[in-house]
Amino acid sequence: MISLQKGEEIKHTSAVSSKYGKGNFFVTNVAISLNISRHGCVLHLSFAELIDLIPSSTGFTIGYTEIDGSRSYLELLCKDTSILHYISLVSGITETEAKNEKVEKTSMENICAVRSSKIPQNIPEEVVWNDCYYDESRNLYVTFNSFFLSIPELQTRKHQLEFKSQTGSDGIVASYEKVQLKHGFPAVHMDKDGQKTWVLLPTMKQLMITTEMLEEKFSQDSDLFFVEESMPE
Repeated sequence: MISLQKGEEIKHTSAVSSKYGKGNFFVTNVAISLNISRHGCVLHLSFAELIDLIPSSTGFTIGYTEIDGSRSYLELLCKDTSILHYISLVSGITETEAKNEKVEKTSMENICAVRSSKIPQNIPEEVVWNDCYYDESRNLYVTFNSFFLSIPELQTRKHQLEFKSQTGSDGIVASYEKVQLKHGFPAVHMDKDGQKTWVLLPTMKQLMITTEMLEEKFSQDSDLFFVEESMPE
């Protein structure tokens, strides 16, 4: 459940899937909110921040204004198409058609299908990001990203040795409290090339990467790094 301000009322709720995982999308009389299982509220927008509602065959995309004035878009998979009616009715934002030159977004159908063969079969899809997953029973994130596998000191940590002893897995673990979501993907803050950098835990397939992520990674003062999966020759 979400925290409501004084006078705020929930008008509609729908189950959705997004790049952040599966959860619930709330429409109130003053705002919209996306709450994801295990992570809580990952997006809260007043109606004044909304600029687009774009329906699709698998759900809809919302367009909104960032703090710096730039525009962002988030695609949501949702079977409940009536939610667009509620958002439009309460917010006054009308539904629009998607324009390729305007909406730069990743296909969430493909993202949800990105699952490495290294991930145990019993791990639910909503906590899998390619070759990284969240182990609820141990409260650990586990990754098979080659960047982390190549760091010798990560192999000798106590909780790493315990995990390997218990599971026989070669995955590198990260404590839950050390992980934050960056662009919808789990990341850890660590020293890289002499500076503190947010490093995404999963190996990133091309369809998982947005233009915004690339611009941030290669900016002069970047504090974001991720390993891109090489394309087959």
